[in-house]
Amino acid sequence: MEPSANDLVSTRSAPEFRGLAIPVPTAATYDVATEGRTGWRFVLTRRWIAFVVGALVYATGCAAGVIWQWQLGQQIAQFNATVSRNFDAAAVPLDDILPTLGSYRAAEQWRPVTATGTYLTADQLYVSERTCGSDTGFEVLTPLRLTDDRMLVVDRGCVASSAANPTLPSRAARPPAGLVTVTARVVASESAKGAAAISGNQVAAIDLPQIARKLGASTFTGAYGMLASEQPTPARSLHTVLTGRPTVDASAQLGTIFGTALYAIVGLGIFAYALREKFRFVNRFDPRLWRRELKRIQRLARKPYTDAEIEDMQVDGYSVAAIRALAAGAAEPEPARELE
Repeated sequence: MEPSANDLVSTRSAPEFRGLAIPVPTAATYDVATEGRTGWRFVLTRRWIAFVVGALVYATGCAAGVIWQWQLGQQIAQFNATVSRNFDAAAVPLDDILPTLGSYRAAEQWRPVTATGTYLTADQLYVSERTCGSDTGFEVLTPLRLTDDRMLVVDRGCVASSAANPTLPSRAARPPAGLVTVTARVVASESAKGAAAISGNQVAAIDLPQIARKLGASTFTGAYGMLASEQPTPARSLHTVLTGRPTVDASAQLGTIFGTALYAIVGLGIFAYALREKFRFVNRFDPRLWRRELKRIQRLARKPYTDAEIEDMQVDGYSVAAIRALAAGAAEPEPARELE
């Protein structure tokens, strides 16, 4: 009498047969990349060590990019908060914000201050390669000699380049003569742009220490003033440098963070999938891997049918009663046949 299928299953699962490995020749699992190593030992080969190191470098680079963009976004948020707090605040005397010539605090950036003095148009300077409206021009820096002989550099606005010679500024409107009371916003001194020095009446950056050496007087070197208003008003004003709050949009940093994180997830996911597939290939003759695969199939079989699967079964000819039987765990029936 031949054994039934159930007998064969019980025979295969008998205690005396459990744990026996199927003898497989070494050549069956040997390839160049894994050098015949089974389990996870193939990761110790030179090729896979290089792959793992590459994945770690990739992950480190992505993490460094995310951290860098996050820190940059935090700096932008802090800058915008300072602008919101100070830009439209009430003006205070200059000495309250800049008590000494070299004093400056980042928390006071864009804070309006008032000062009274006389413009020195003979010492006026022009900052080259600055945006003026929709074109490139020059910002106009005019020293304001205060009543105590200290000098505050005031950025009065900008002018376009000369039509005859683009390397020169066009004629700037003259400031009010005599004693003037200005309201200006405090802006930090800029860093020197390379080794460029003052050439004539042009400067490459608003580097206040460099400007102070040219003026040869007690000049504020920590910050200058971005003109907001002045009394008396001039007959003709310059084009304003600021048309509104100088806030910075941080959406680019958020997008970069999201994109970098997505690249990291996709790249490491592909590496993890390739590593898993290589493990399954190298250990394809290991009975333990078979048992895990069998358990996975059994778990999948216990899941209820989805609506899409039921609809596909109806299209294939299964009756509603047969589908209900399948959902209840009965053996899979044959599709309903049409009567001939």
